[in-house]
Formats: sequence, C-alpha cells, structure tokens
Amino acid sequence: MKASKLPALLLALFSVYLLAELRSPSYESGFDVNGFARLPVLNGGRVKPLDTIARTFLLMIHGKQTLRSGRKRKDAVQWLMDVLFDPAKAESDPLFEIDDPEVLGMFGIQQTKNRYYAFTDLAPFAGEIEKQAVKADEVKPEQRSRFQRSVHKLQSRLILFQSLGDTFQLLGGGASAEFYAKISEAYRAGEPQGFNLALKGLQQAVAESAPQENSRAGYERLFNVFQPFYQCVILYMVVFLLTFLSRMFWPEALYRSAFWLLLLAFGLHTVGLSARMWIQARPPVTNLYSSAIFVGWFSVLMGVVLEKITKRGLGSIAASAIGFITLIIAHNLASEGDTLEMMRAVLDSNFWLATHVVCITIGYASTFLSGFLGILYVLRRIFDKRWDEGTASALEGMIYGVVCFSAFFSFLGTVLGGIWADQSWGRFWGWDPKENGALMIVLWNVFILHARIGGLASQRSIALMAVFGNVITAVSWFGVNMLGIGLHSYGFMDQAFVWLAIFCASQFAVIGLGMVPEPVLRAWRNP
Repeated sequence: MKASKLPALLLALFSVYLLAELRSPSYESGFDVNGFARLPVLNGGRVKPLDTIARTFLLMIHGKQTLRSGRKRKDAVQWLMDVLFDPAKAESDPLFEIDDPEVLGMFGIQQTKNRYYAFTDLAPFAGEIEKQAVKADEVKPEQRSRFQRSVHKLQSRLILFQSLGDTFQLLGGGASAEFYAKISEAYRAGEPQGFNLALKGLQQAVAESAPQENSRAGYERLFNVFQPFYQCVILYMVVFLLTFLSRMFWPEALYRSAFWLLLLAFGLHTVGLSARMWIQARPPVTNLYSSAIFVGWFSVLMGVVLEKITKRGLGSIAASAIGFITLIIAHNLASEGDTLEMMRAVLDSNFWLATHVVCITIGYASTFLSGFLGILYVLRRIFDKRWDEGTASALEGMIYGVVCFSAFFSFLGTVLGGIWADQSWGRFWGWDPKENGALMIVLWNVFILHARIGGLASQRSIALMAVFGNVITAVSWFGVNMLGIGLHSYGFMDQAFVWLAIFCASQFAVIGLGMVPEPVLRAWRNP
C-alpha cells in the first residue's frame, strides 16, 4: 500500500467504526430491553429516558455503567429492570464497592481481592452503617477521616439503591400505570411476550400524551448508546500518536492522516455538544461537566485553525492533547449524577448562560491552549534535536495570538459576570473566590501581553508564563468548588483536590525544565 493512500484509508475505517457504534445493543432474553430503555419518565425536574436513569444511578452506586456478576455481564438497563421488577435478584448482585479495611472490619469481613458486595451482604449491618454515617455527617467533608468518607459514601449509595423505584414518574396518566403493572408481572414470570405486549401499550399511551417528550427521549437513548465523547477520546488519542509519529517516518502521510482524523473528531465533538444543547434546550455550558466538554471543543477548534495556518503539526498536537484531557475530566465528573441536570435558580437564565458563561469558558479554553503551546515549546526545546529559531518563533507567535484572544474573552466574560451578579445579588463585585479567579486570568493574560509587546520577556519567558496560566485557570475553574465557600460554590469536591494538585505540580515541573540554560541544552544535544 502506498503511504499516500493512508489518510483516506484511516478516515474510512474510523468512519465505518463510528457508524457501527450507532447500533442499539442486542439482547438474547427475548424481552424488548431497547424499547424499555427508550421510555420517557419524569425525574429530577426533566423528562428523560429510563436508559439515562439506569446509567446515572448505576454509575453513582457502582462506579461503572455495567455490572459483572461472576461470568455474567449486565448493562445498566438490564440492572434497572431487575431493581424495579425482580428486587431479590438485584439485591444479590455484587454492587457496592468497599475498599476500606475499617469498614469491612465493622462487618467482620477480612479484606480480600473482592471489593464488591451485594445488598444482601450488607443488610444485616444497616443499622450500624447508618449510625456511623450520621456521625460522619456531623464532620465537614474536608475534615473526615478515610473511614468516615467510606462509610458516608456507602450509606449514600445504599439509600440511592433502595429509593431508585420512587425517583421517577411515568408519563401517560392512569393507562400507563396499568401497562407498567403488567410489564412488572410479565418480567417476574419470565414471559417475554407478555412483557413486550404490555410495553407496546405503554409506549403508545406515552406517545399520545407526550409526543415531543417521547421523541426527545428516544434521541437521548441513541445519544447514550453512541457515547460520542467516548469516541472522541479514542480519536484524539490516535491523532496525538499519529502527529508524534509523523516526526519520525512517513511525515507527509501521517501528518495528513492526523489532521483529517482531527477534523473527524472535532465534527463528532460538535455533534455531541449540539445534541446536549438540543436535549436540554440550553446553551452549551450549564455545569462543570458541560464546561469541560466546551473547553475541549473550543480548544480543538482553535487548534484546527492554528494548524491550518501554520501546517507544522503543533496545532494538531495541542488540540488533540487538550481534547483528550478535557473529555477525561468530563468522564470523571459524570459520576456526580445526571450531566443534563436542571439548572439552579441563580443560573436559570439562557441569556446569561449564552453570554457570560460562554465567554468566560472561551477564556478558559484559549488560556489552556496557549499554556499547552507553551508546554510544547519547552518539551521540543529540550528533546527535539531539530529545534531551531524558526520553530521557536512559530510557537511563540501562536502563543501570543492565542493570549490576545483569551485576554479579550476573559475580560468580556468577567464584566458580563459582574452585570449578571448585579441583577441576581445586587452587587457588581464582591471579591468572591470565583470572581477573584476570573480577575487573575484576565490580569495574567494582560501581563503576558505587556511583557511581550514591551520587549520585557524573551520567547522562552513568554512560553513559561503561558504554562503558568494553566495553573491559574485550573484553580479558578475547579478550585472554588473545593473551597466550599462563596456564592459561586456549588458543592465540595474533595476527590478532585489531589488531581488538581498533581496537575499544578506538573506545570511547575515543566516551568522548571524550561529554565534549563541554553548552554546545558546544547551540551546535552551534542555530547
């Protein structure tokens, strides 16, 4: 095969793979599981398919969207059907993860490789679990011991499991309740025909009473099955590897392959973002999860533009790296619950979500992009033996252009946020932690611009300052939720603190590498 045909071949292969992922899963039981998964119900203030209920609750309780019991594997919808219609079977599934030896010791269980326990294993100790959880609840989250955190999490998951059946409401009125009862009876009796017949009746009742919600729920089920952002993670990783490999062999073919796949990944990322907007009927950024999705999307967009202008592979590497990292962050944030949750009252404004929140998030994205370009500057200066003044100037020029962009949108978003705060809380500025973080991003970007325009910093210094911008942005983006104070704080996130600290430490390590003197590098490159 000629190397020139590789880009078209890879694009075709990944396109076929993505089309194949659109298929609904097949089940051997005879029950119409897919039809059940598409049923719209009211939960958490919005209409969603039972598939979303199943995935959200299983992820919150089990930490995964699939469940393994011995050699058998259940997906989220199959597990939900057991919980609703055959509780005895669901209670015997190894669902609850316990890895704290003190919690296991409370049950008289010795710690083994097995980390998952069934509800039936824990039921005899329900009183003691609740007692210890109440004590842990009296302690601030950031001050709890490992045992207290573990037992509090276990109690929360037990409550979620026991209350799942009462968390949603059927659409379609009394007729739906009758069909639902028949579905339950048929499932317990192991009668697929009766189940499917009653399900069709329920589907018809719902479609007649709420046609728009029924259609939207079916679309959301397809979105859940396809998992566009998971597919993007794979594509961004492939783009990064291909761009990296193009520096060693087949430079033209691998470079074009990487860029074409980057366009495919960006298109899929856009489809996923647009789908969320349509399902929720909201602007793109409504919570931390969606902000990670949008930060990645806009960073990739800017990376594509930079790559189209420079054609050096630098934009592709930065775009794919940020796209990959932000979607991994979003994946971990999804364990907090429904990512399409209803808006808090203070945030319930499509106008301000589409102006202030989008502008400030564009500021995050562009600041991160300039920081990752700074990382590329440092790493290539040290490890690339073909490093020259042309590459250095190109990277520094890209950093400068992106910083100009991020300074404008960060400033605009901060001012718009002040106007929104004045309308919501009666004051334009209150030195809230989030407001301080936004101001720090603006000032740091402006500081870089002054240093560059005034000739006060070298190319390398500009790159290192851009890297430090990653630290400031990350602290502003996530740090306020860890402080647990201020009007912009919507919940303590103790599990994210370690990762934030690791990320900041990595940026300081890069800055340290970037400060290695040029004579030392020349001696290292030419021993």
